[in-house]
Formats: sequence, C-alpha cells, structure tokens
Amino acid sequence: MTSSPTGAASTSAVPETYSPRRIAEILGQHPPTAEQEEVIRAGHGPVLVVAGAGSGKTETMAARVVYLVANGVVRPEEVLGLTFTRKAAAELSQRIRARLSRFQQRIAEIEGGEADQDALAHQPEISTYNSFAAAVAAEHALRVGGDPDAALLTDAGAWQLADRALRSWQDDLATTRKAPALTTALLGLAAGVTENVLSIADARELLEDLLTDLSAKSPAPGSRSKGPAKDVAAAISALAERRELLDLVEAVEQRKRELGLVTFADQVALAARVARQVPEAGAQLRHAYRVVLLDEFQDTSVAQLDFLSHLFGTASGESGHSVTAVGDPNQAIYGWRGASAASLKRFREQFTTADGAPAPTLDLTTAWRNDHGILRLANAVAAPLRATSPFAVRELTARPGAGPGHVRAALASTQPEEAEEVAAFLEQHWRRGQDTAAVLCRNRAQFRPLIEVFEARGVPYRVLGLGGLLTCPEVLDLRAALRVIDDAGRGDQLVRLLTSLNLGAADLHALAGFARSLGREVPLVEALDALTSAEAEAGGLSAAATERVLRLAGQLRRLRGLTQLALPELVRAAEQILGVDLELTARYGPAGRSRLDAFAEVAAGYAQDAAAGALRPTLGAFLDWLDAATEHERGLEGADIAEDEPETDVVQLLTIHAAKGLEWDVVAVPGLVEKQFPNYASKPQDDLSVTDNAWLTSIGELPYPLRQDAADLPSLDVAGAATHQDVAAAREEFRQAAGAHRLSEETRLAYVALTRAKRAMLVSASHFRAGKTPLPPSRFLLAASRLADECRPWAEAPEDGAENPALESERAEWVPDVLGARRPAVEKAARAVLSAEPAELSEDSRDPVVDRWRAEARLLLAERDTREPEEVAIAGRLSASAMMSLMSDPAGFALQRRRPVPAKPTVGARRGTRFHAWIQEYYHRAALIDAEDIISGVEEAVPSDADLVQLREHFAASPWAQRTPVAIETDLLTPVGGTIVRCRIDAVFPDHEHPGGFIVVDWKTGRPPVDAQELAVKEMQLALYRLAWARERQVPLEQVRAAFQYIGHDEPIYAGMLTEDEIVERLAVAAGRPD
Repeated sequence: MTSSPTGAASTSAVPETYSPRRIAEILGQHPPTAEQEEVIRAGHGPVLVVAGAGSGKTETMAARVVYLVANGVVRPEEVLGLTFTRKAAAELSQRIRARLSRFQQRIAEIEGGEADQDALAHQPEISTYNSFAAAVAAEHALRVGGDPDAALLTDAGAWQLADRALRSWQDDLATTRKAPALTTALLGLAAGVTENVLSIADARELLEDLLTDLSAKSPAPGSRSKGPAKDVAAAISALAERRELLDLVEAVEQRKRELGLVTFADQVALAARVARQVPEAGAQLRHAYRVVLLDEFQDTSVAQLDFLSHLFGTASGESGHSVTAVGDPNQAIYGWRGASAASLKRFREQFTTADGAPAPTLDLTTAWRNDHGILRLANAVAAPLRATSPFAVRELTARPGAGPGHVRAALASTQPEEAEEVAAFLEQHWRRGQDTAAVLCRNRAQFRPLIEVFEARGVPYRVLGLGGLLTCPEVLDLRAALRVIDDAGRGDQLVRLLTSLNLGAADLHALAGFARSLGREVPLVEALDALTSAEAEAGGLSAAATERVLRLAGQLRRLRGLTQLALPELVRAAEQILGVDLELTARYGPAGRSRLDAFAEVAAGYAQDAAAGALRPTLGAFLDWLDAATEHERGLEGADIAEDEPETDVVQLLTIHAAKGLEWDVVAVPGLVEKQFPNYASKPQDDLSVTDNAWLTSIGELPYPLRQDAADLPSLDVAGAATHQDVAAAREEFRQAAGAHRLSEETRLAYVALTRAKRAMLVSASHFRAGKTPLPPSRFLLAASRLADECRPWAEAPEDGAENPALESERAEWVPDVLGARRPAVEKAARAVLSAEPAELSEDSRDPVVDRWRAEARLLLAERDTREPEEVAIAGRLSASAMMSLMSDPAGFALQRRRPVPAKPTVGARRGTRFHAWIQEYYHRAALIDAEDIISGVEEAVPSDADLVQLREHFAASPWAQRTPVAIETDLLTPVGGTIVRCRIDAVFPDHEHPGGFIVVDWKTGRPPVDAQELAVKEMQLALYRLAWARERQVPLEQVRAAFQYIGHDEPIYAGMLTEDEIVERLAVAAGRPD
C-alpha cells in the first residue's frame, strides 16, 4: 500500500472571516469534527476526499459551500455540484440552499442589517453527471458534428432498437446464441465502445490486433497440437463474435442518428468530445464555476472522467482548479455499469495542483450510521481492500455515543430454514412503525423463499426494483400467459400455467399423451387449443382437470384475440381474463393489486419509451426485455437501482446493488455461501483464491485491452508469446489475476451490504441452496462468526454425499385457495344451482327478483328484434383484419365490438399459423440452404399434416422462394381516419420492375376470392399494408405494390392499389359515416 499526501498544504488558503465552527454556531448546528473542518477549509485547488460509508459526506460538502460563500471566496452561482441520482442531487441542493438562506438571515439578525437579497436570489448549480454532460453536449454539439436536438433514448427504447436491428439483420451471424442473449450482448458491447470513447472503426481494428495476438503463433517444439489450446480457441471464437456484433453496433448507431436519438452514454461521449475539441467551452465553464464538487466519484466512467478532466483538470491546460472529488474506493460496485474502480486514483493524476503535484487526499472516517459491532465487522471484511489500495484508506471509527450494535451470524441446513431464521430475526428486532428494515440479497433468486416465509408468517414486505417485481408469482403468471399467446412453441411457459391449476400427476401425464397423439411436432400450446371435453375424458383426464384445462384454453384463446391492443391494454386484459386481479384482491384486499399495477406501469413505460424513439413496441420484444431483466442479475441498466426511501411499515426486499446510498435500522443479509456470495464459477484453491474468465468468453463485454483504464485491470500479456503454449500459459496467469480482481469486487459489495445497518444485523447462510449438493459458508460469514454477538443456529456440515433434504419434500406452487373457509358454503350453493330443475315462469311470480329477470330478458329480446343499422364506432386501435370484417359485415362487426365473442379456432387457421412460422424460419435461414433443401426436410418436420407438407412444396416452387425480402413478419401501426390500424405484414420484397419500389406480400393458405366483390373486401387489407409500409419507409404510396400469394396457386393476385383518400372513404361508408 502506498500512502498519499494528506492535508491541503499544496492548495491556496482561504482568507477566513467565518471559521467552520463559527458558521455551525450561527446555524445552530453541531460543530464539525477535525476531519470535516479540514475538508471544509481546503483551499483553492483540487482535493480528493476519501469518505467512508455513512461518514457525513453530504453534510460536509454542503458545509464547504456555505464556508466558501460566507468568506467571499465564491458567489453561490459559481459553485457546481455533480452527483449520480436525481434524489442525491435534490438532497444536496436542498441542504445547500437552506443553509445559505439561513446563514444570510442569521447574519442579518446578528449584525442588525438585512439579508443580502442578491445572494439569496442566486443558488449553486447542483445536477447529475448525465444532466450536466447533456447540457454541455447540446450547447456545443454542432461544433463537433453532433445533433443538438437529439432526443434521449431510454434503456427500454435502446433494447427495442437493438432487438429490431438484430431481428431484421440480413447477413449471417456465426453464433448459436438466442436473440435475447444477443440483444443483451449487443447493448453491452455498444455501451463499452461508447463509454471508452472509441469509434467503431478503432474498436474493430483493436479487436483484429487482439485476435492476431492470440491466434498467430507457432506450435511449441515437439507439440502434437498445431493450433491454439481449446480454451484459447474459445476466447478467439468469442472475439470473432464480437467482431461480427460490431457490424450490428454500427447499424444501431446509424439508426439512432437517423431517428435523432441518443443514450446517456452517447451524451457523455459527445460532451467529452466537446471538452477535448472545443477548448473555449472548457474555459467558459471554468470561468462560470470557480468551485466544483464531484460526489460518488468512484462510480464515474472512463468517459465521464475524460470529460471532467478536459473541463476542469490538467488536460484542460490549466492546473489547480478548485475541484473537490468525494468518494470511497471500498464502495466501487458499479464496474459492470461502466464505472472504473480506478477513478479515484486517476483523479489524483489528472487533477494536479498549480505546481503540478498530484491532488492531495483528505479523509472522513467517522461513521455516523453504524453502531460499534456492525462497524467492527465491516472494517474486518474491508481489510483486504485497504491492504491493496493504491493510496491510504483508513478504517472507519464509530461516532461519539454510538451504541453497541447487535450482529448475529446464522448457518441453517436448507434455504427455507434460513428464510425462517431471517423472519424470526426481523420479528425480534424490527419495531414496525418505528424502525426501518431491509433484507439485502446478492441475487434475485433468493427472493422467492423469503417471500414464501414472510407471507406464511405475516411479515409485511415490499420488493423494490424491476428485477424483484418480475419474480413475483402473479407477474410470472402474466408473463407466462403473454409468452404463450406470442409464441406457440413456448410449452415451458404453458406448463407453468398448467401447474397452477392444481392438476394431479396423472392428469399432466394424460395431457402430455394427448399432445403426442396429435404428432410429435405439434406444440403443447396447439394441443391445448385443440382439446375437447370428449378427447380429455377419453385421454384419461379427470373431470375436475378437464374443466380447469378447458377454461385455461378458453382464456388463452380470448387473450390471443386481443393481441391487436396496445401493450399496456393487453397486460390489463391478461390480468382480468386470467382472474389474477380478483384472486389477489380476495386474498390481500385492495393492496393486493399493487404489484399488478406496477407491472402495468412497466408495460406502459416500455410502450412510451418506444413511442418517444419512433419505435413500435411488439409483445415479443417486450417479453424478451423482461427475460433479460430477470436472467441477467446486472442486466438492464437502471433495472435494479432503486431510489425508494426506507419505510417503517414494511420490510424492504432488494438487491445489494440497489441498496447503495440507503440505510436501515435493521438489516439481514442472507445467502452467504461460497460461489454465490462471493460469486464465482471456478473451484477455489486451498487459500480460497479463484480464477475467472472475465472478458475472455463474454461477448457483451469490451475486452480489457480495448478499455481506456486497461492499465488498472488484469492484463493478458500475449504480445511477446511465441507459441500457442505460451498463449495458454498467459491466459492462465490472466485468469488468476482476474479471479483476484473479481474477489475484490465481491468484497466491496459485501462491505456495502454490511454498512447499511444502524443497530442490528443478521448475516446468514444455509449449507444447501437450490441445488442438490451443499456449498460451504462464505468467507464473509466466517469472518462475521468470529465477531458476532451470537452465532445461532449453526448447523453441522452435512455428511459426504448428502443431498438437499428440501428437494425431497418440495412441491409445486399452487394457486392459493381464495375462498378459504368459505369454500364449503360456496360449493353447496353452486351444487344447488346446478341441480335445480328449470321451471315455467308465470306472468306474476310474486317474486320481485324473478320478475326483474323476466323484464330484463324481454328488453334484450326486443333489442335484438328491432335492431337497426347503426354507425359503427371504429375509434381507438384496430387490426387490418378487423377492418376487413368491418367492410364485409358492418353490423356483425359492431356487435362483436360491443360484446366480443372469441372466434372458434379451426384446423385451417392452425395450419396457416404453422405455415407462417415456417416461412419466417425459412427466410431467417435462407442464406444457409438451397431451395432444393426445403423439400428434403419436410416429411420429417411435420409428418402429421400432409396438407402443410404440400404447402411447403408449393412455396418452394414459387418465385418468392428465390427472392430475398427486405422485411418479414413486421408489425406496423399507422393512423387511418382517426383510427390506429395495426398491420401485420408477412413479407416485403424489392420491386424489380419498379426500381426503388416495394411489393408487400400476404401469404394465404385458403382459397382465392371467387369474384370481384369478394376481392374488393379483401383488398382493403393490402391497401392498409401499402399505406403503413409507405409511411414506414417514407416513400410515395404509388411506389408500393401489394399482392396476395395463395400458396398452391401459381400467380400472385395484385390488389389494394387505393389512394389514402379512397381508403378513408371506403371505411367511412362501411362504418355508416359516408360524410
């Protein structure tokens, strides 16, 4: 460990009228500590303040601003303060404004004058890093070739843009990874390139150099292997995948420029370019802001550091600007989000004093949050971090008057038993309504057993963050239903819905048998749709199971018929059709809807983000986005960064990453086992060291050699390697260093978790987690056990070969019985109704209820008999297919709109669905096979449907099979006469007969129109498709033709060549509004 200078000796002293203590006295506050006073008094020049967890950095920064203003060093408006979240910025701003106002008023009272109204009218500029960068970028963008009017693209919008780029990519991608994983990797790689201020060309060149360094080697003398070692070959393959993904990154960047969109990372990168290329911009800002405060500096990215150093640091050409950076190297936990753990060290190098010396370092080490026992444990866990820090980091000391604190360590046998211990600890130490409490988890997989126990024991809780919301059972059910209607091949999600029906094992087996009887290629979703009560009975399903399964099938059919709805409306419809809302309300009362409402807000936000980015949200992309948020613990930026305030009426359940910056009276940290916390994949050595692949195989991560902070990261030294064996040895050395780096990251995360508690903390684990075999207790838990006030329970280690006992008794999670004790009475009433004999109703039944029923029935029958043509309401959103229904039968369409009845599914409809799915698959892989190969696999693919085989053969013989579409299976929304029409376009091809034009093709598997009248109705669909595509590509409508291709009939039927006015007029006439 190397020490750094302390104190502010190298900075210019402040001429002092009011000392920090005198200002505190005037404001009626506690006097600052000696450390705080030193920071407050720091003179003009850069200074790094290492502020430990809970050490009062916000209070100290506010006091420094008041001190500088009070002593006439700066005016309030000459102070710039930057932090990461809007919440933190608002807190710092409010505190500074209140102090300055109070100080001016108190001085006026003491000196008998009036407060300086001019000073009160001006306030410091307190902002987030991103907002400040965005303002600089917007003001000077034109000077560096940027777009000053670009709109902000949110994380959800960026996901949709990347997903669309990936799904419409026409070139081959040499990868077996699925679309959602590729989208996540694409976004990660794009962010890495942007955050490290690289051009895509530079990144591509550096990747090529790295590939050459790894692969262009000679075999070792006498070696049988002539090529790279297996593990090195895997790293080379991952680099090659990144190289291909860079083409997609470039396509996404081009699309963002076309749409006028930027991400936060783009704004920071553009601002950094401004700072480097427009020196007068920096000079202007240095003149405007004579004092700069940088909060949470350990979380800044390479681009942010580059931006700030060119504005206010040595790179600006002017050393010694008054910049105070505050941070804690032990809390640098956002490296996965682009932050550089070396930011604090690099601050001292890039913000030098006027005489060229590194910025001095000051400390804040009094912990105002934690009681003694908790602080003792946190200091012990952080000891390895202090030992390896590039500058001195001191232990935290407890505040004067701090309590003893209570730390309990517990080791249970199974995860459910550990959850019971967590609940018991909270019941013992948390005083509801007085104290705040939280359970902090390393990953979201830990939430579920805790939730089950909390609900069983009546512990009120709330899950924070999007990631936690997505693991709630009711949200999982909604996601499963939506996935099933979007993708008929997702039988796994249907199984989740089936298990919630409380079916027996025999019933599930019978249902699976029915699916197999339809053909081995028939998806379970389609089998459920085809099931009848007679087939269910013949297949061996019980009567109760038959009723439940057929009800679910009907619910899914209804929901499938509503997919034309906007995404938020579809989510609401799903919860109502499945009855999830009623179930939760019956169980929990009105509060039971809270998570459903939160999920609906997520859907609405996703759709809104799409609209802001000129995108059209699809259900599939939305569900993929949710999968990424669920599967990748640190996946979607912002998904788990909560800004919720601690509450006294519930226990808050969240991840540790989301907990940074928050504090609670009582905290539990469960799941402290090796391989999970600390998290790593390799087998630990006897000294507990581990290895890690880091960027070697993660295609969504920018390789360390391409990063600007590469000097502070583990190095893969292969440039001097002569043979493949030398490269393999260098790789192993890198993995050892990367393992140590990963353990440091995990230790920082543990330190953050342990410093959240004020007075009581539980740290716990269980030998068995979700798998069969046990895991040893974490090194962090063992450290706690040596310092804890109590260690109970502490389960004995399981015997060799022992398996998880919780798995033996584990049962599927059924839907809770919402009737509870009322069930016998309700069932008795239901049986009475079902067994009642129908009776003739006399004109006077002498029963007012029956008389009312009879009167209502008469009114309904009269309405049916006297119904006259009416104007059809077509406002809102409709599909192009619905518009065709309007054209063919306006009255039937109106009735269906008022009282929707699901259409009965047909074999032909199912065959059409499967044919469309095959067409989509064919075009996605068309570049990989010849037309002759289409036929060869047909018999094996769907042996149960000869008609479908014939359809494929007919398509293979058509000219479309030899052409390359520009788009397939495209969803577009377009306004027509006040109605938003959803157009599901099967395929679009270039129009070779009219260069620059397009042909929209709709595949049909039925019969062609028999006459002109039928074609006139059907062509409305093509007319709407033409209009939507012309608007999508911004080309004249006459440049878009459209055709029906009836598979099995040679020639396409070109139709729909209507103008926009003709389309609107025809629809108005059909709707009864010819004017």
